[in-house]
Amino acid sequence: MLTSGKATKVTVYLSDTAKHHGVPVYTSVLDYLYKNGVAGATVTKGVAGFGLHHHIHTAHILELSDHLPSRWSSSTPRRKWRRSCRSWSSAADAA
Repeated sequence: MLTSGKATKVTVYLSDTAKHHGVPVYTSVLDYLYKNGVAGATVTKGVAGFGLHHHIHTAHILELSDHLPSRWSSSTPRRKWRRSCRSWSSAADAA
């Protein structure tokens, strides 16, 4: 549920091919945020981009992706983020 007041926005950029235990990272992150009551989150996939090594990656008609960037963003009240980050850190340590 959205409420008025101060909120924190978190944005993370990574490759659309990033996986954790064989599952796309964005799927794991969205599941985690949803289960922890974060107000909302969105994943967007880039059509082009470049990273650290300045190689340009683009989507071509004949291929689905070529290591394109994906971005997830989420906003929620600060208290909720603090709680979620602490439990996320604990879960990552246990994995």
